[in-house]
Amino acid sequence: MKHYFAKRILRLLIVMLGVTLITFFVAEAGTRGARAGSGQAFWLLRFIDWLRFIFVGDLGTTYIRRQSLFLYFGRMLPGTIQLGVVSLLVIAAASLLLGVLTAVRKDGPFDYIVRFFTFLGSSVPDFELGLVLMFTFAVGLGWFRIIGDGPVKRLIMPVCAIAAPLISRYVRQIRGAVLEEIEQDYVTGAAARGVRRWRVIVFHVLPNAMPAILSSLSIVVGRLISSLAIIEVVFIMRGVGSLAVSSIRTQDFTLVQAYAIWMAVFYIVSSFFVDVLKYLTDPRLRRKGAS
Repeated sequence: MKHYFAKRILRLLIVMLGVTLITFFVAEAGTRGARAGSGQAFWLLRFIDWLRFIFVGDLGTTYIRRQSLFLYFGRMLPGTIQLGVVSLLVIAAASLLLGVLTAVRKDGPFDYIVRFFTFLGSSVPDFELGLVLMFTFAVGLGWFRIIGDGPVKRLIMPVCAIAAPLISRYVRQIRGAVLEEIEQDYVTGAAARGVRRWRVIVFHVLPNAMPAILSSLSIVVGRLISSLAIIEVVFIMRGVGSLAVSSIRTQDFTLVQAYAIWMAVFYIVSSFFVDVLKYLTDPRLRRKGAS
């Protein structure tokens, strides 16, 4: 177990170091001093110094607002975290339910209907879906207000815009993983012994398919994180995503750096959490980790 998690943590640290390196040099290349022609050795020293401050929680100050980035992001993060967590819960719950049902009812009417809509959903970009939802339900029907709705109601359209395309992709992956298990011999043997189908699905098929389902979830989380910024801009929401987009326009490179670091940390932490769940649900990983 210790060996398994040590390898995962080492890989995540390497990824984090690579992200910080790329982020620093890309942002540094856009600054006026870097364009003037600083040497590579000077860049490396600046990177090491910048990395040292990051480890103690000092992300610097913004060029435009002259405020502490740590405190500034702290005020904007709750909105982004709320949108991301609610969207992830909706994606996981809806995808698991639809994926299992379509696999159990393979080639039935329900399966064909869900597959049709998932095909449509996966072909529509999240920002375009957000504009359609805004025009239909806010401008046309007046069911929502674009700005100033309640804390729950204001999340409905952004969550739908983020979740619908990702659910469409994730459902197909869950369906494939569950179908692969349903076609195994132990399912046929359980049916021959008279075991109820729902018991086989819940207590045998789902646990065996869970490692593959969780592996796909880490990809979904990455796409979810990348969708947050554009959806916050489309729906004029307060969060670090919309803040990062505005900082790109104003060329506030320290803020862009901080945003990239925060998002990388979120993705790395979520990936590690998924790895923990995979380890707990996959006996093969536990046996491998114990050896």
